[in-house]
Amino acid sequence: MLEQKPFFISIESETQYYFLLTNSKQPDLVYHYDENEDKVRVLDKNFNEYLGYIISSYNESFIAPTPVDFSGDLLRL
Repeated sequence: MLEQKPFFISIESETQYYFLLTNSKQPDLVYHYDENEDKVRVLDKNFNEYLGYIISSYNESFIAPTPVDFSGDLLRL
């Protein structure tokens, strides 16, 4: 996995690691490594969905923003 350049985004409970593989076909897909079981698994969330999930789990009043439409090299808001 080191060839895919992991970028760690979160460490929880000292044994749970969440990261992206920045040099992969899906660089925004979030992966989870469980140090207790020594296993890596793919989450069903991309980076934006994961951040929304984390924010909403700590702040119940958070409302997930409307997805942004990406088009070409420009960003339409």
